[in-house]
Amino acid sequence: MPLKGTELIEAAEIVARERNMQVTVKCATAGTAFTAATTFAGALLGGPPGLAMGAIFGGLTSAFCMKDQFRSVVDVIRHDLTPGQRQKLIKHLEDAIKDVDMIDIVRYASAIMSHEQLALAIFEGLHNFITSELHQQIKM
Repeated sequence: MPLKGTELIEAAEIVARERNMQVTVKCATAGTAFTAATTFAGALLGGPPGLAMGAIFGGLTSAFCMKDQFRSVVDVIRHDLTPGQRQKLIKHLEDAIKDVDMIDIVRYASAIMSHEQLALAIFEGLHNFITSELHQQIKM
């Protein structure tokens, strides 16, 4: 029995919640750039010791600024996806689970995580969608 799109979305939410999937917000690139800039400046000003100090300063500052900059994938799925993105997610999930042998297993939330092959297929489909379509990094 083919699964409905809403069932696939629900399954993706269950897997994302169980695996504690989170995405970075857009300023992750800024943190990386800041760390690189302080490392470079430290190297120019202080040589090898300055390189180390610049990297430490930039890394710690970026980490402090980014500490609360992750969002739950479930939250992103529920609130941020446009209808077009939801359809793309459904397509990614359909492609991911097409080879999984199942009998309407998505109807039972606890069964998803106990069926490791299905959970892994959904995780991979969700991961591919987030990185390729939303251009986000995943933290787990």
